[in-house]
Amino acid sequence: MGQSGGLVAGGGGSVSAQPHHVSGTATLEAKDGAATGASLGDASNDGVGYLTIQVPDGFGALTSAVAIGFATTTANLRWSIATHWGAAGAAQNDSTDSIATATVAVSNTYVVNFNIAAALTGIAAGDAISFAFTREGGDAGDTVSGFFLQEIKLEYT
Repeated sequence: MGQSGGLVAGGGGSVSAQPHHVSGTATLEAKDGAATGASLGDASNDGVGYLTIQVPDGFGALTSAVAIGFATTTANLRWSIATHWGAAGAAQNDSTDSIATATVAVSNTYVVNFNIAAALTGIAAGDAISFAFTREGGDAGDTVSGFFLQEIKLEYT
């Protein structure tokens, strides 16, 4: 599952990646014959999807950062994200950031864009960013039966 990039309206660009590793009760799979990504946990267990994105050389400023996925039922989803990054010649966890666990209402099969920009404070061109998106299925506040993480996408000027 590779990384892709492209132009964004108004100048700048975008880069995205799909999950390449999972832990907990998560699995990498194709859903409904079309969507690929990570099925993260269930209503009793946590699941984590891991992704990596290289910030392009043309990066100036982050304009949007989203984790994209969909639920398999209409209910509440508990999620969090941890990030760490470093440039060439620096430690891969030279910088770290996160978004604490949050609850969001989701609808069956509707695409959800989670704003994750707060977990990327200070990224720069050339940084290799590692993401750990956690579905907190073991939390009593998480009532959705399944969640499918498709990708993380960054847009920049």
